[in-house]
Amino acid sequence: MNFFCICTLFATAMTGIHGQTDALSGPVTIERQAGEREGRQRAAEIAAIYWEYEVLAETLHEAEAELGFLNDLTSSLGRPLPVNVAERVHSLRENVLNRVRTAADRQDVFELLDRAPGAANLLVRYIRYGADFETSQQLLEQMSDNLGSGGLYPLMYDTLAEQLDNRQRDRHAEPDTTTPADEAALSAFNTSYADWIDQIRLLGRLEGRDNFTRNLIIGQFGLNLTPDVREALIEANRNLIDTIDAENTLVALALVDEYGFDQLHAASSRLTGSITGLVHHGGTTEERRTLLTAIEPLALSGQYSGQQYALMYDRLAKREGRPQRYGTQSECVGGRLEIYTLENEDLVDDWRDQVGLGPVQPYLALLRQTYGETC
Repeated sequence: MNFFCICTLFATAMTGIHGQTDALSGPVTIERQAGEREGRQRAAEIAAIYWEYEVLAETLHEAEAELGFLNDLTSSLGRPLPVNVAERVHSLRENVLNRVRTAADRQDVFELLDRAPGAANLLVRYIRYGADFETSQQLLEQMSDNLGSGGLYPLMYDTLAEQLDNRQRDRHAEPDTTTPADEAALSAFNTSYADWIDQIRLLGRLEGRDNFTRNLIIGQFGLNLTPDVREALIEANRNLIDTIDAENTLVALALVDEYGFDQLHAASSRLTGSITGLVHHGGTTEERRTLLTAIEPLALSGQYSGQQYALMYDRLAKREGRPQRYGTQSECVGGRLEIYTLENEDLVDDWRDQVGLGPVQPYLALLRQTYGETC
């Protein structure tokens, strides 16, 4: 989901609404001021939660990035892994899980969900990457009362519950370590890991900041806020978002300057995927256009995330006042959330299919479920 396209359409729509209310009588103005006050109060609460849990968000996304990188490094070795590689991977995974548990032990994760429905996505990562079985069950039970809020939907919930059951069952299974040791494979694994793990972890932490801020705000949109409250909430948090985006983009593009996009992608698609997401949110028009040019041949040949390419393509088109191709961007039309202008309504689903996206109308329905149908 694209946070800033939603922010833009809300801000545009609200400008029209405020132009009307300014000419109305005193009681309406007072009501609007009360809505703005509530929005600012909600924004202050979100900012306080963000700074309180920022390290946990960074740690959880860093864990997700590192565990994914470990899977990528071993994907070509087959299963079961050579016994010496398996032992090395197991040790590294345990280190990741211990870092997650240490960070989570300093926080009240149950209170977090009560304070912010948008924290659900963060706690999904905690269940997957560190929480013990009992804590995971308690969090799932708490989440079951808030499905649909903050981006946690029944399908995601059911999948998570199934993963938890499988994890509990598999913990008693004996690992298969019958494959002989392979010193060459271990050496290659260790070299690749050492070469790129610092960059993987860094970008994971940046993604944690990026996603946590947006999910905290998006989680408020399912609470049926009035337009004045919603606009004030967005505007009051804009400085926090802009500051984080600027810092994240600076670091991400510095990595591209140092290594080159192709070399980063050859090392790990997770590196370039993270960079694209960060620049997509915080980069200038020119920075996005330059990155899109590097991504396009890889994406259209199936070597890169079609979804990320489509998001950046459409976002850049919208920013430049052009119709979008893939239907990933939305706007506020007559107080209702709609898909932003399309290049071709007849071809949009075909284009979406080419980059791995589903039809546009179910996507619009999901946007309305997440952000609210009215705007």
